[in-house]
Amino acid sequence: MSKFGAVDRIYHEDPEDVSASGIADPFPVHDKLSKIDVVLIKDSWNKFLAFDEMLTEMFFERLVLDVPEIADQFGAAIDQAAAEFLKLFDLAVRAIDPRTETVLREAYASAPGARAARSKTIEECGAFFSTYGLTPDQWRMAQNTFLWAFGKVPYLEDFEREDLARKGESALGRFFAMEIAGPMIAHAIAEDRALSPEIIAEMQAGAEKMLSQPQEAGIFFYQTLFRTFPEVLRHFRTADMDMLSRHLIETVVFLSRVATKPRSLRTELRNLASVHQVNQIPTIDYPKLADPLLETLSTFGLPLNDRMRRGWSVLFGRVIRVISEPMAQQERLGEAAREFIDQLAEELAWPATKVEKRWSEISHEIRATGTYTQTYEEIEYGAKLAWRNAPKCIGRISWKNLIVRDRRHVTEPDAIFAECVEHLRAATNGGNIEIVLTVFRPTRPQERWGPRIWNSQLIRYAGYALPDGTVIGDRANLDLTSAIRKLGWLPPERPSNFDILPLVIDVPGHEPRLYELDKADVLEVPISHPSEPKVAALGLKWCAVPAIANFRMEIGGIDYGCLPFNGWFMGTEIARNLFEEKRYDRAAEVAETFGLDTSSEMTLWRDRAFLELNTAILHSFSQARVTLVDHQTASRQFMIHDLREKKAGRECPAQWSWIAPAAGGSTTPVWHHETRDFHLRPCYSYAADRWAVVERDIGPARILMPVQQKTRRPLILYASETGTAEGYARQAARRLAPLSPVVLSLDEVDVDTLPRESLALLITSTCRDGEIPANGKALMEWLSSCKPGALRGLGFAVLGIGNRIYPNYCAAATGFDAALEAAGGERLSALTLADEIAGQADTVKQWLEMFAKLWSADGQRVKARRAIVELIPAARSIESDPANVGIVAFNSEMLSAEPGGSRSTRHIGIILADGAPAYAPGDHLAIHPANPAHLVEGVCRHLGLPPEGWFRVLGASTPTLERYRDGYPVHRLLAEDLDLMMPDAPEELMATMRAVSSDLDDQAQLAKWLDVLNLEEANPARRQLRGWLRDTYITLLDLFDAFPQSIPSLDQLIELLPRMKPRLYSIGSSPLWHPRQARIMTGVLNVPQRDGRVRRGLCSHYLAARKPGDQVRITLRSAPRRLPAEFAGPLLLVGAGTGVSALFGILQDRVARQVRSDRDNPVALYFGCRGEDEFLQRRHLIDWREQGFLGHLSVAYSRQGPAKAYVQDALDEDGATVWDILGRPDSRFLICGDAKMAQDVEERVLQVLQREAGFSYAAAVSFLRDLRADGRYIEDVWGVQLNRDVALPEMVRAKYDQGSGWLMRLQRALTGRKPRTGSIVQY
Repeated sequence: MSKFGAVDRIYHEDPEDVSASGIADPFPVHDKLSKIDVVLIKDSWNKFLAFDEMLTEMFFERLVLDVPEIADQFGAAIDQAAAEFLKLFDLAVRAIDPRTETVLREAYASAPGARAARSKTIEECGAFFSTYGLTPDQWRMAQNTFLWAFGKVPYLEDFEREDLARKGESALGRFFAMEIAGPMIAHAIAEDRALSPEIIAEMQAGAEKMLSQPQEAGIFFYQTLFRTFPEVLRHFRTADMDMLSRHLIETVVFLSRVATKPRSLRTELRNLASVHQVNQIPTIDYPKLADPLLETLSTFGLPLNDRMRRGWSVLFGRVIRVISEPMAQQERLGEAAREFIDQLAEELAWPATKVEKRWSEISHEIRATGTYTQTYEEIEYGAKLAWRNAPKCIGRISWKNLIVRDRRHVTEPDAIFAECVEHLRAATNGGNIEIVLTVFRPTRPQERWGPRIWNSQLIRYAGYALPDGTVIGDRANLDLTSAIRKLGWLPPERPSNFDILPLVIDVPGHEPRLYELDKADVLEVPISHPSEPKVAALGLKWCAVPAIANFRMEIGGIDYGCLPFNGWFMGTEIARNLFEEKRYDRAAEVAETFGLDTSSEMTLWRDRAFLELNTAILHSFSQARVTLVDHQTASRQFMIHDLREKKAGRECPAQWSWIAPAAGGSTTPVWHHETRDFHLRPCYSYAADRWAVVERDIGPARILMPVQQKTRRPLILYASETGTAEGYARQAARRLAPLSPVVLSLDEVDVDTLPRESLALLITSTCRDGEIPANGKALMEWLSSCKPGALRGLGFAVLGIGNRIYPNYCAAATGFDAALEAAGGERLSALTLADEIAGQADTVKQWLEMFAKLWSADGQRVKARRAIVELIPAARSIESDPANVGIVAFNSEMLSAEPGGSRSTRHIGIILADGAPAYAPGDHLAIHPANPAHLVEGVCRHLGLPPEGWFRVLGASTPTLERYRDGYPVHRLLAEDLDLMMPDAPEELMATMRAVSSDLDDQAQLAKWLDVLNLEEANPARRQLRGWLRDTYITLLDLFDAFPQSIPSLDQLIELLPRMKPRLYSIGSSPLWHPRQARIMTGVLNVPQRDGRVRRGLCSHYLAARKPGDQVRITLRSAPRRLPAEFAGPLLLVGAGTGVSALFGILQDRVARQVRSDRDNPVALYFGCRGEDEFLQRRHLIDWREQGFLGHLSVAYSRQGPAKAYVQDALDEDGATVWDILGRPDSRFLICGDAKMAQDVEERVLQVLQREAGFSYAAAVSFLRDLRADGRYIEDVWGVQLNRDVALPEMVRAKYDQGSGWLMRLQRALTGRKPRTGSIVQY
């Protein structure tokens, strides 16, 4: 038994050692397997392999039933475990006599179903099962289940069954103990020894020593990893590497602490696995972590001896197996899907753009949900391919004629039965049999069964065992009949040989249900003979449609377990059913009918009787005008099919023993036809009979108590402050309109009825410092306080809307996703985050398309009711809340350049209403802009509406339109409510324009654009068109002017266009200085286009045009982080451009309070701008510096002087002052400006801390992290605006290549980069 090495010797050679390890041995020591045992085992295994997937499924599901705790042990690996068991069994069988493994012809070279196993050797199998903690007692239970499963093997011979009856002492029983359980237990013992309490204590001590330098140790690990395996950097594109470095060490310490608690270890690793799956880390990269980790432990922990290295190696192996399992499953599914899509594309001549787009959709859905939804085209052709690939079927010549009925949306048992009846009717077709497949929904990830039909065929005849040992009916259905009777079925009072069994439909969430077939739906053919009348007197008959109901179908990695499928019968099939001993056993009766001599086999009475019975069947079906094929015709048709496949460049898989007919085989052309039996996908296979697995638990169908019905229509929820999330929620409602979704703001959700919902999509933005929008806070509080399981049965998915530029990216979405799961909701898809700077609209669209396919929205499309828009007289006065209306006090130019220059920055004072709330320095003012008058008038002209008119909407079908039922001003709608800029994602708008267009040229052009826009996101043609459209059509009016015959109606625009968003401005004044006035500074944004036109910033130009006395709609917003009230401590202020506004307000507040800068409480301001003429608030700031309110004032000019200098350069040049302030325990650090500047400043501050404070890079990172945690590091950061064409791509690269950026920053830090000087002026 040396094949198992040292691990095996623990079990086979030293049984006392097993007991000494503290693990009781449940298996007695057996003698060596005899030659007879080996033959029995291998012969039985060969029969097992003919149905390996079915029997392995039965084995594993029975094991889960017998040992329910293993489901929790395996966790996400439960879908993988069955394949690992099969691989182990197959390897062990082949190892007992390697001489017989040179296979020929139809012998199985390996278990077909084991191809999905990750393990390749018995040793690897041992590592897999050790990881998931299978105990010796569980292996004993597995032995019992293994033997039980062999009892279900078809065609097992009597000699084999007699031996199997000896159970544990049988050849298979002893084989399992010695060659399967033994090595597995031995492997577990060896690993447990490597992780003994003593060794783990040493490992823990070494790991915890790293906690004295966690950041340094983490940085060392990632440096080592990236240096050794630079290719793994791609997995850290959006990671916060500094945080990750520290977290890694904490994780390693935690692992050492729970190494002796397998359950806790597995639980935590599963949580970690979900994170790694989201980050799409391929399984091939996990082993690369081990050596850098060991090097880190050796460098920062205790020196590693051999025992510790072995312990860490075992622990890391277990960790890697668990955390990589979800990704491994995703990779297998992705590979199967890609293989299928490529085959489909080749055979159906898909254009490359379609392949690219479809693969993008599939890969996205797999990442989000762990599975994907196939299109009808994919299912239809996939089912045909599965039939074409079926090696046991002789009738594949008709594979292209298969009719596929897609019934994936049918999920209730009653509806499934109705579809099965409809299948029979369609297939029967008055006797002219149609080839039909009806497919119901697939099995979901980690779902144990999915929907199943108990019956092996839709029409099955009952079998009754009588007390005297005789049988009435079909012996093949004795067990099934018994199970159905246990369920409550009562056979006829006088059972017959051909009683049709009721269908049993078993759907998750329901009791198995019985359904009687109407005799009118079952066509049967009485059997008679053309020349022997006595045959009719035998009372034989058979059904016309062979509708198989216990097949599984795998297409592109998706498993369908409920799919009735029929072709038509071959005569010998029915003859065998009636003739064979294990079926109707009518051989002797048929022979007697023809007067055959049955006294000796030499009379060949069986052959002659079978031939006559076959003749009778062919005659009877012909007389009844029911489709049937004889074996001679079928054989010749198969040869034609085989030739066609060769000419198509495809080898035809075939299992000769099934292709050669049951009678007259040597007279058919397939007899001498050499075939190869090999596995191709898509494929059919036999499914496990659930009733056979749960037979002990079958009882009469219970009367179910009424349950609270859940709604089936989706609930679309949103939390939004600026309207973006609401707009996407409305888009979701339009895309899913056939499902009648309900759209609600989170503050409109009734928490009492929420548990009755079944589907919910939640779309949320994140505001300020990672906070939940105001309209979502109440629901989050309820979720946080509700009992676990309160939302059981609610399927949910969360979409986060945000901008990765800002801190706490999509934090609200992350919080809702976790809270819904904690409340018992079932996650339909992984949390999806849509980034404003990286294709947000495309991400949302892809997310919605995924659910539209998942819920078959397109298959239920209904014509939406159109609303009626009519003009009405002015109905009433609509006024804004007075508290939200400000009056412009002044509006002055801040730049000292000559009038008429291209650059402008406005200083605007806004008088607050009496009812407006108070503000604090650093707070924000939300400005609600209006579209320019010419834009509103132009759109009104195309709509044929008077700008000053009123309208109302009648017959509104959505809440969006319902709000306009009582009348609304046209001008207010188009000026203030709707954003008339060209949408970022114009597909919906253009599709509507094409639909309403009266111009054929316009229709053609729009259709052409839509074809390109609907390509895969990364397609160059799509990106080029997107850019061209954005540059060409700046506003909606530009598009309407180009397509005047394609203008949507007003109600359509209300649905399609985004709502006008408020823009936030930092308040640049102190309420102590200006009690009822808020002052802001805004750069007037002008973005040159390629054609020479200028794209104007909507809000900045709106503000620039306001005159004193004009009203402005405003809202005061508190800053997410403020300085403490009356703060007088040390202060480091950094800003650029109009970012000085908030800093100016803070300084003005200190001036008003007469708080000066001094030695104990220094105040420094570092400011950056293009040149002296753009030094905002220059006079005041210099005055305050001279008056002592500012201790230090440094300004960097980027377009003036001998060299460019930026605000970070000013900080770097004055590093001593920076550290002097930051190093004080009560200091505050404020950055205000665009995100690119804020990122550059933080990187430079890290260098200053290393140079001036003597910190290591890790210590500098920890210092800034602690500043943030203490609320002393305050950022008022917004998106990139100035120099956008250059700065924004740089920002996107920085945010989506953080791993590489971190490594470069680290290398610069470690080389001691010197500060850079330039045009910096200190005042």
